[in-house]
Amino acid sequence: MRSLFKDLILDAVDFVRGKQEENLPPRWIRRRWAGKGDFKEIGEKFLKYLIELCRLTPESSILDIGCGAGRMAIPLTRFFNTKGRYEGIDVACIPLRWCKRNIERRHPNFHFRKLDVYSGVYNPLGKRRGADVEFPFGEESFDVVLAASLFTHLLQEDVENYIKEMYRVLKKGGRSLSTWFLLNEESLGLIEGGKSSLKFKAHPGSTFYKVLDIHRPEKGIAYTEKWVRELFKKTGFVIEAIHYGSWCGRKEYLNGQDIIVARKP
Repeated sequence: MRSLFKDLILDAVDFVRGKQEENLPPRWIRRRWAGKGDFKEIGEKFLKYLIELCRLTPESSILDIGCGAGRMAIPLTRFFNTKGRYEGIDVACIPLRWCKRNIERRHPNFHFRKLDVYSGVYNPLGKRRGADVEFPFGEESFDVVLAASLFTHLLQEDVENYIKEMYRVLKKGGRSLSTWFLLNEESLGLIEGGKSSLKFKAHPGSTFYKVLDIHRPEKGIAYTEKWVRELFKKTGFVIEAIHYGSWCGRKEYLNGQDIIVARKP
């Protein structure tokens, strides 16, 4: 609460001085719906990942699941030409409202939609379960699907359904890029050795994942790599690469969270 109040004060000071950062959401929105780290820098970094790992082009179509406050959409407005297409979906109203007013109005090939799905952290009044939701798009609609910091907040049944939906809306040959906390021999060893700042605990609901907070499991969830690999395979995906992250205390990494790049054959 104290950090939110501080952000509001800083946003107000910037507004009075005319120094607010152009084309970026206010600090309080970035902190609440984009987490820690440099908002702009992370967006640019993921644009690079999408180009290099998923073969994104200026004319591609992309679905951004859990688009938040537009961290990925903003750099894409500069990358896409008029043939490129961006669709962002999220469960939270406030960041979507900002994106509609500040991105969608200026860029006709960018659209943002709300999924009225329950989330204990981001949408506690949601009417639908993630396990039952269907994305509002037809089959084979996108070249690329992005899910950054999404599966780190979804329970097992929701994860299973979202992976199926990602597969459904991807074109043949299309790729998905998703981020995770993957539990394997290395990451578990680092956690047990005190190298990780994230202290995951066993959850009575499943042997396939651990959580940061038993009472609020969606705050942060780590899945076993074996289970995730089997889920992708069962759905029909081919995993092209896994790039392990620094979250558990690794010395060598590409990103903070683990990245999975998967292709629809």
